[in-house]
Amino acid sequence: RARSQIRVNMGHHDANGDLIVGADWGSGSSIILDRCQVTDADVARLTSVLTARAAAASGDGGRGHGPLTLSLEGNALSDNAAADLCAVVKLGGLRELKLGHNKFTEDGIIRIAEVLHECPALETLDLTFNAVRDAGAVALAAALSNGSNLKTLKLYRCHVGDEGVYALAEAVSNAQNTIEDLDLGCNGFGSDAVAALGVAIGSGHLRSLGLRNDDLRPGDVPALCARFGQTGLRALDLRKNKLGDAGVTLLARALTTDESVTSIDLRSNSVTSVGLRELALALGDNGTVVQLDLGMTAEDAPEIGYIEALLSKNLMLERQRLAIERLRAASHRPDATLPTAFAASFAAARRPEHTIETATPADTSAESCTPAWSWGLASGAALAAAVGYIVIKRPGCPAAYA
Repeated sequence: RARSQIRVNMGHHDANGDLIVGADWGSGSSIILDRCQVTDADVARLTSVLTARAAAASGDGGRGHGPLTLSLEGNALSDNAAADLCAVVKLGGLRELKLGHNKFTEDGIIRIAEVLHECPALETLDLTFNAVRDAGAVALAAALSNGSNLKTLKLYRCHVGDEGVYALAEAVSNAQNTIEDLDLGCNGFGSDAVAALGVAIGSGHLRSLGLRNDDLRPGDVPALCARFGQTGLRALDLRKNKLGDAGVTLLARALTTDESVTSIDLRSNSVTSVGLRELALALGDNGTVVQLDLGMTAEDAPEIGYIEALLSKNLMLERQRLAIERLRAASHRPDATLPTAFAASFAAARRPEHTIETATPADTSAESCTPAWSWGLASGAALAAAVGYIVIKRPGCPAAYA
């Protein structure tokens, strides 16, 4: 309560069956009532209390004084609760709205989508396991293009078809889009919709895309990965599809030109040694993938050990890149104590068995040899002790600066 966090993990009703509303529920709270047998009537009562207290706190109708998080997952709520939820959204201040595993249909989702622009703070909307369907997805897509600041939208198993995916893909491709994490797993769309998502990936906005259990086939991979190499996508979830060795081979070839994706989940895709070898070959050219989940160990297939070694190589390269970036940033601040300060962050990022062998600053001209690099033996020793062995070679610089 001191941190304005209210958690209820089991049914919390009075003798009459009504939801008991805590005295301190309101602005800045995280109200989590997952699987608590909350009814539509309970939501109405909760909304009434939150609205009244927000208005009393602000004196201007309650704007900006709603809860930070409202989670009502697994309560069998229906569209009758949508109007009350809209009122909570309009209070402003809400950052997360989680309504997964309820009984909302497209009618209720459309009502909620229409007010999303009135809560610019809202960043996460989870509608997992609701009947959003195409109409609801189209309404959400319109909200994304109408002032919504959503960053995470979860629509797993929401009966979204081609029309809904087309609309969402177009919205994500829009220059005003803010969505970074989109989950469309376990829905009923086809190959053309997958191709539309491939275009959306190329827009550079998406950081994570969930397509688990979407019946993807090898023929879907080229269109999905067509924009690899010009995207900001970091994580791709392809679990429980039907890619097989053919689909994984096509994905592997796309990875050879990609410098963005760091995590891929390929569990339950019927991949054999044939596909694993293609992945291993691709990872030899790819320097960014650091997490590849295949649901197998080296005991299941000998190729797994080689893949794990390549992933470790990429992880080392990533940490080395980050360390060098910090070192370059440090070079522009003539502060003799800076290397010692950076030593702790380097040590945290370093794998004990690896060292940074070479770090070359962006500016290698002799004129750039400024006192910023004259850190002294004590500072240099502290930095070297943190990261292992560093060699900085700058053409034209005195040996003392090397």
